[in-house]
Amino acid sequence: VTNRRRTIEKRRPHQSLETGPFPRPLYGDIAMRPFSDDIIGHYVNLGAWETRSLGEQFDQLVDSRPEQTAVVDDPTRSTFTNGAPQRLSFAELSARVDRMAATLLASGLVAGDVVLVQLPNTWENLAIILVCMRTGLVLSPVPVQYRGKELTDIIETAHPRAVLTTTSFKGFDHAEMMVKVFKDAQAQVFVVED
Repeated sequence: VTNRRRTIEKRRPHQSLETGPFPRPLYGDIAMRPFSDDIIGHYVNLGAWETRSLGEQFDQLVDSRPEQTAVVDDPTRSTFTNGAPQRLSFAELSARVDRMAATLLASGLVAGDVVLVQLPNTWENLAIILVCMRTGLVLSPVPVQYRGKELTDIIETAHPRAVLTTTSFKGFDHAEMMVKVFKDAQAQVFVVED
């Protein structure tokens, strides 16, 4: 974080990260300037922006098209991770999202807790994004290529309360690695499998 902050200050030395030109800081030193109501209205009126959240849009699709296909796994899924490729309707995906959400909340996680997710591009990855939208958990996705060093750095920055990963990706045992990396981090490790 310190190195990143120095880089930002070098690029924009006239802007202080503490007081900055931005009205509301997010995630410590990183600040974000919100769009004005005029800009938001302009793009909403053009139809380029939506006023509903992605979670609300998903729920509407579940209600209006429950049997329509929502997600299709890569047909070569079994060559890079566990499980057969899946084709899920909106209703099926929503039901799995509900089960995943119930499991995470039953484990003691609450809205605002950071959940580190290291999954390949499968239906489970999409489902976890939707779980976070429904529950208020904060999603922190990391590439499946990251190993101990990168994950340790992320732990120190994000302070995740839970980690979701796959058993293996391209022959590497992610579950075993996560248990080792997170043994002292006070984060629960969940293995997401079909």
